[in-house]
Amino acid sequence: MFKKNKILIISIIAIIILASFLFYQKNKENKLLNTYHNQTYNYSFKYPKYLEQKSHCSGNDNPVFVEEYPQDFYFDGISIVTSPQNFSSLDQWLEKENEYLQKFNKKRVVEKQIKTDGNKALVTYLESSYPNSEISDQSQVVIEKGQSKKTVFIKNNVLFEINTRFISNPVVQDNILRSFKIANFTKKFSAIYSYDNLYINDKYHYFFNYPDGIIMPEYCSGYPDFVYFEDINTEGYGAMSILVSENTSFKTIKQWQEAENAKSDMYYQKFERNILIDNYPAQVFYGYSKDEDFSYDKLTVFIKDNNLFIIYTRGDELSMHQKIWDNFKFIENNIGQIENWSLYKEINKQSLGYDIFGDPNECAQVDGFNKEFADFKKEANFGSIKQFLYNGAFVLTITPNYNNWSNEKFLAFGADNGAFCSAGGLGPLHAYEDKLLWSNDCSTGMMPDESAPGYKDFIKCTEAEQAIETYFAKN
Repeated sequence: MFKKNKILIISIIAIIILASFLFYQKNKENKLLNTYHNQTYNYSFKYPKYLEQKSHCSGNDNPVFVEEYPQDFYFDGISIVTSPQNFSSLDQWLEKENEYLQKFNKKRVVEKQIKTDGNKALVTYLESSYPNSEISDQSQVVIEKGQSKKTVFIKNNVLFEINTRFISNPVVQDNILRSFKIANFTKKFSAIYSYDNLYINDKYHYFFNYPDGIIMPEYCSGYPDFVYFEDINTEGYGAMSILVSENTSFKTIKQWQEAENAKSDMYYQKFERNILIDNYPAQVFYGYSKDEDFSYDKLTVFIKDNNLFIIYTRGDELSMHQKIWDNFKFIENNIGQIENWSLYKEINKQSLGYDIFGDPNECAQVDGFNKEFADFKKEANFGSIKQFLYNGAFVLTITPNYNNWSNEKFLAFGADNGAFCSAGGLGPLHAYEDKLLWSNDCSTGMMPDESAPGYKDFIKCTEAEQAIETYFAKN
């Protein structure tokens, strides 16, 4: 009997020690990890603390970068890239991927199949089909195979690519993949990326809508102070870039030109014209030498807040350059208008002939009818309603916050079928202590044809809508 009890006691002690060890390891692991949360797709993952977050590639937080040395591509890093599902299965994705890689004598190989947050995923690596002559030590080729992985899965017609670059420790790789979670992701790619050409730079607070025909490279060359775009038809061929030099020593653009021209006896920057970039005085230059003018390559230079901005654009037609100049805006100059309440003007409800918030009892027959919201609509229809046309195309509306709703409660109405049971009309955007901010949809869900009279206004509206969503996501 004593022997059995002794064995039992030893077993219990062993279990306690094992549990304590696992708990210690878990705590130790958590101490070594930070968490990144992406608001657009509502996903999160943990990553080692020696890596730094760099999420700057677009207004949609795509791609997302977490890297060891943000200025060097050849060190440890994680990136998450999202794109539309343009294939029927992951096997077809792999087939298309290898069709593209074939011209580089490379192949993507499936290492294993796993589940990432319940979704079937392929863990893959690149394999060179020939020795790389540029690498003196051929054992380094194994690094590409063993340490740089791309894990892909599909959710709601969106392809997620989790790239773990040069992270050699398989435990760290597995921890990253195991920690990847998506919470309540119901959006479709088309709904999020109807503003595909909008770029927002969070560090220097500018944004612009770049022309069709150019793309941001998958790995987003450069960092917030140097953003680079490629021609869609000629991969690797630069089409435009934005360089920001902080705390510039140049007091005038003329000083910059003189310094540039002093660098060479053969190639110079020639002044072309004066323009305004979001009301900041700027000058346009192009390169020339004794033999040739390069007027299709333009550098637009201006100084703001002691930072030197250089916008490089390439194109034969002036209209291409002009579109960038016209669309380049600073967030504080434009987004700030959203909360400039003096711009909102009281509307004449009598002349409209209808109630702004519609019939308060519209959703009365719906299960879960929200009487609190219906009562608000009844009061709001007869109360103060002010509107402002942001960006000349996007309608913003404010009303008093009659019921002292918090922002969380206000936004929850937008997902409540008992409050909103039909498309269109005003939707909740943000709640303040004394007022509620509402927005109108840019369309009923159908994108107008490019030849339609309202197409340009629709594009302006969707650009403004994306900028506003990004603003409130970060404030």
